[in-house]
Amino acid sequence: MRYWLLGILAALSMQAHAQLAPQPPQAPQPPQGNDIMGKAMIVSRIAGLCEGIRQVKVFQDAAQLEGGDEFVVKFLNAEAKRLGKTMQQLDTQCIQAQSTFEQLSTMAGISPQ
Repeated sequence: MRYWLLGILAALSMQAHAQLAPQPPQAPQPPQGNDIMGKAMIVSRIAGLCEGIRQVKVFQDAAQLEGGDEFVVKFLNAEAKRLGKTMQQLDTQCIQAQSTFEQLSTMAGISPQ
């Protein structure tokens, strides 16, 4: 009886230890269904990326750096390619992201900039 009780205690101890052991990190899952916060974060990220790209063009338009127009075209093409999109697809996605970002900002009572 004594050894049987020790065996049960050992098994319970191992089970409790396994539950308390640190678990390896898991990759974050994309938002699904009604995960409005996850979707808002993705829209914000895309809108921010698009704003950064737009600022490169705005800067070149104002500064008129020699060779800058060619740089902007190469930069935009490289970004579209990096994202696996055509320039038209990237432009469409940026317009949609900015519009959605503005709508979310209005709903949250924040003035989009």
